[in-house]
Amino acid sequence: MANPAEATTTAVACGDVLTTDTTLTADLTCPAGALTIGADDVDLDLNSHTITGSGTGNGLKATGRQGTTVRNGTITGFTYAIYIDYGGAVLTVSATDRGVFTRNVFDAFPMGGLHSSSMLKHRIVRRNVFNGNKTVGMFVENSYGSNRAGPDPVSDNVFVGNGHNPSGLVDRQGQVVQGGIHLASRLAVTPPVTLRNNVGTGNAGHLIWAPPGTVADGGGNQGPCGPSPNPDLTCW
Repeated sequence: MANPAEATTTAVACGDVLTTDTTLTADLTCPAGALTIGADDVDLDLNSHTITGSGTGNGLKATGRQGTTVRNGTITGFTYAIYIDYGGAVLTVSATDRGVFTRNVFDAFPMGGLHSSSMLKHRIVRRNVFNGNKTVGMFVENSYGSNRAGPDPVSDNVFVGNGHNPSGLVDRQGQVVQGGIHLASRLAVTPPVTLRNNVGTGNAGHLIWAPPGTVADGGGNQGPCGPSPNPDLTCW
């Protein structure tokens, strides 16, 4: 990662490919996809700005990159803000390792704010707000292998008003995806994803859906949680 003084501070435009640490200097409104991460270890500081879409596409794309960091801003109005997929389909933040997503707002997406199909391998999702996403705030599904989740990967996030107009998406176990956090896996998760201090209000369905075997309880998580009973997760 570059030093802060080395970060790009020139104006960023829709469709740009970022290859160095970048700090936004203004809001962006993009009719489809917004930005592409074109190198490893790129830090994108939204700098309290907003990236806004028109209801389609993805906010960020980073196929096959490592060490992507996205922080300090709002991404709104795309199908997904950040879509992580270990299989490399036409997705956003695809096969990204060691990603850090912190202090962002993921707001009002038709499907969800953050989707990962590689069970958050080495990723951190911390101190974000997932607000008003129609289907789910955060959907994590282990589809491609027994991927190791990093330590304490999902913590101190807030989920508000998600899941009130779900798309009908179901996970591989046939469970409707809706609410705050939805975890699912058709394969072993070693170790399970640790959830800690994730809270929220006004979500439809469960604030956290995390079947036994997918989750480790870090404490401080708010409910309702499902399925119940679940020896691996206690919510207050």
